Amino acid sequence: MMDKYPNARVSLYAHSLGSMDGQVALASLEDSYLQRIDGAYLYEGPNTYPVLTDKQKQQVDKIKYKIFNYVNTNDLIPIGILHLEVKELWARL
Repeated sequence: MMDKYPNARVSLYAHSLGSMDGQVALASLEDSYLQRIDGAYLYEGPNTYPVLTDKQKQQVDKIKYKIFNYVNTNDLIPIGILHLEVKELWARL
């Protein structure tokens, strides 16, 4: 998609499994694509940061101020998100 629309800015919205996939996708982007990410809004997803490679963690760290994880602390699915090393925004649903 980013190659097809080279001038497009991208915002990512994802929930649950999609949130997990989104985290890994963001971590796998090259720098030229990272610069085009306006924000990532992830809802109720498991924390993938601990299983990322060192290179993937470096990529995520470059845009951590654009990544927002919304988590219901009473929900077991996103367990481990409390240790995520990106900017966190907690929301009680």
